[in-house]
Amino acid sequence: MSHIIPPPGPAGIWRLLILSRDPQDPAWLLAAITSPAHIRPTVLDPIGRYQDWPLVTTWTAARLGEHVELTPVTDPLVWTIRLKGSRP
Repeated sequence: MSHIIPPPGPAGIWRLLILSRDPQDPAWLLAAITSPAHIRPTVLDPIGRYQDWPLVTTWTAARLGEHVELTPVTDPLVWTIRLKGSRP
């Protein structure tokens, strides 16, 4: 697991705030990651493009137990959420 992702909150849940900047449907999204098994390292090339998309698609389907279609979020920004008073 990456050191960039903080430890889970007190309930063992990682929370993210995601901004989708889709001009047709901009939206804020709250996401909860409830298991360390739902975080997977990636492989990036020297300019930051991911290189393991087929593996990620297979991993995602296996975690959900269903066939999946992955659709990118438009130009996202993502923040980790830490509850005030929780550990850093």
